[in-house]
Amino acid sequence: MDLFSDESDNEMYEAGVFDSATATISGECTVYSRINYESELSDSEFTFRFRLNKSSVNELLVKILPNLRVKSSRNYGVSPLHQLLLTLRFYALGTMLVSVADFFGVSKATASRIVSDVSRAIAGLYPEYVKVLENTQHAFHAIAGFPKVLGAIDCTHIPIQSPSSNIGEEYRNRKGIFSMNVQGVCNADLLFMNVVARWPGSAHDATIFNNSIIKSEYKHEGVIVADAFPLRTDVLKPYNTRGEFNDKQKIFNYRLSRARRVVENTFGILVSKFRIYEKAIPLSVQKVEQLVKTTCALHNWLRETTVDYVQQRSLETEDWVTGSIVPGEWREVPSLAISDLPPTNARNHSENARRVRDLYAEKFVTSCTVSWQWNMIRRGYNNTTATNNTE
Repeated sequence: MDLFSDESDNEMYEAGVFDSATATISGECTVYSRINYESELSDSEFTFRFRLNKSSVNELLVKILPNLRVKSSRNYGVSPLHQLLLTLRFYALGTMLVSVADFFGVSKATASRIVSDVSRAIAGLYPEYVKVLENTQHAFHAIAGFPKVLGAIDCTHIPIQSPSSNIGEEYRNRKGIFSMNVQGVCNADLLFMNVVARWPGSAHDATIFNNSIIKSEYKHEGVIVADAFPLRTDVLKPYNTRGEFNDKQKIFNYRLSRARRVVENTFGILVSKFRIYEKAIPLSVQKVEQLVKTTCALHNWLRETTVDYVQQRSLETEDWVTGSIVPGEWREVPSLAISDLPPTNARNHSENARRVRDLYAEKFVTSCTVSWQWNMIRRGYNNTTATNNTE
């Protein structure tokens, strides 16, 4: 039996490990004796099923317990531990809620209430773990040789079910898919520093940025590296690869791509850990907003507290011999989960913004060179982050 496949559930049911809940009749009540998954599952199987190891689950339970509405299993209710595990299982699988309910021996209505309550409790940790961090510039300079970088920004489209007819079309993106456009800003350590999860799929990335608090918090203190966002004095993006494209511009694009790769890896890890993002999320728009904040807070907490939460093979890296990009394991997640849309043809960049980018490009070939940039240029590095539609 392959312990690391969802199909193994059926075999484990047959073996009696996942006998959901044993029912006995006491008077007029049906009493369920639920399985202790911590004792029944090995450490590796437990982590695979719930995405957190046993010690992390218990630590998280202590953090959220004060905010749970049901704090005990009296009157044969669902214990706080089983509530948390049910919710984590829902995040990990992204399956129908009724399947998760059957797994724990509860009704679909009870499972829905539990997921809502636990998600709300975990989302309460968001301000503590998702926040603008200081001293980010050194780490970005270490991985990309890019000075004064405060963060890497990107937007990703989270697929959702069709909302109500009154607002449905607002959530249809340019690919014709119902989605929520989520903006994230990350540091070089793969931690979310800001997440905006309230805009419909039809909203442009620039609109989200211009209305986000991160715009004012980062102004005049450094730069954010981006791709499809409009070029600004505080938001740098690649040069257009069409037409004249010299070595100076290639080096700028390459070093910028190294800096902004962290946000792609961060979103990729989030989606690969919580497979609920693989397909259209069967929740209301408001609950999807809560889900994004919940999983981002979980991601940051696990990144800071769990040594093996992110493994090297999960990350997108470079082959230093060929200069090609080595895809991270998160690329195996269906592309619908991370549906980046092509950038628009906006070309109204200010002269000051172009001047700032040109200044960086000039420094990268004069006073701020690094040996590896020339190696990649000689090997014919293909900057996959540069777009053909922007200046």
